[in-house]
Amino acid sequence: MKHKGLNEIQDVCQAQKRSLNERWCDNLAAVIFARHVTEVEGEEEVLKELEKKYDHMKDKLILQMLEQQVGADEWARLSEKERQKKLMQLKLREKQLRAAGRENEANELFESLMSVEKLRTDREEDAKKKQRDRLKARIEHKKRRLAEGASKEEVDRELEKMKAQKRKKYRLRLCVDTTA
Repeated sequence: MKHKGLNEIQDVCQAQKRSLNERWCDNLAAVIFARHVTEVEGEEEVLKELEKKYDHMKDKLILQMLEQQVGADEWARLSEKERQKKLMQLKLREKQLRAAGRENEANELFESLMSVEKLRTDREEDAKKKQRDRLKARIEHKKRRLAEGASKEEVDRELEKMKAQKRKKYRLRLCVDTTA
């Protein structure tokens, strides 16, 4: 750094005295406004990070909903590129709808995906209930037959026959459903 001469130092001192006498407050203004600018910049950084985090979480949720809509087996068969393509298509569609001011339709995109999940869980619950009911019916049948005096082996054979008949009916129903 270059040393200042006596004349330059005297000029700086006179300028400082003059600014104090006239109450310019340049230094104070610079400090206040500079701090305000950095605070706003800091807030913008935080907001950008929050947006990134929100978008990432939203992408994960959309991918999960898409997986549930398509089905786990088919989803596993899709390549990562195809999965990302589906995600981008959905996000683009949402962005277009929101840009066109059709917020309700954009929200319906995700609501339809969530309704698929609700249907799936409802089906799972129904299947569990039916299985529980079948198990109760077998236990009751077994208790009734044992109370009637049938042997345990005989009751077990009857239950196996009943299971085999139900499986056969199920297979027949599947064949009819696929040909219809």
